[in-house]
Amino acid sequence: MLYVDYSFDLSDGAIVFDSELKLKEQSNENGWGNLPKAWKDGDLFMLKASENGKVVLYRKPDEL
Repeated sequence: MLYVDYSFDLSDGAIVFDSELKLKEQSNENGWGNLPKAWKDGDLFMLKASENGKVVLYRKPDEL
């Protein structure tokens, strides 16, 4: 999914998504700007460098 014209604030301690991007649990009057449906409040992500050199955030799977 390509997100165009959104702002992301990066700092040493956080990545803050654009306020128009919403989780499915949040009300979203726009009808657009939804983050992936599997993402939910409390998800954990791991930062890794891939083999081709790209930096990637991987969502950790839900506990079984």
